[in-house]
Amino acid sequence: MLRTSFTAAALVALLGIVACGGDDNDKSATSTVSAASADPARYCALTRQLDAEGEKFFAGLGREATEQQFEAAERRFVEQSGAKLEELRRVAPRQIAADVEALLAGMRQRAGLKPAIAVTEAQSGAADKRIQAYEKRTCAT
Repeated sequence: MLRTSFTAAALVALLGIVACGGDDNDKSATSTVSAASADPARYCALTRQLDAEGEKFFAGLGREATEQQFEAAERRFVEQSGAKLEELRRVAPRQIAADVEALLAGMRQRAGLKPAIAVTEAQSGAADKRIQAYEKRTCAT
């Protein structure tokens, strides 16, 4: 998961999102792809890896870091972790696929990169809560 340790501690409240807008055809296409390739065990393994990597990556920022420093660090992390983040999107379980999609878009948006979808902070908080609840139920820590 991109758990609290990653989203809150590593990114200090720079959270991810839920998709806004779009038509039903877009949603069903995403769901179909996710359902066809969903792999909860791989999803959980990837989130553990990304949590650990994120904690190490962001450890040096400290609480005094500026918003610009966080944005630059998040951009580097997203770019360096691109393959794992894309795999996370592909293997996300159907129940949270839209939230994961939104979380990844929010990370890109906060990093100053072009997101696949636009997101808000309110959507980000809601998506993060749903992902955390799923991971708490499903992913062994």
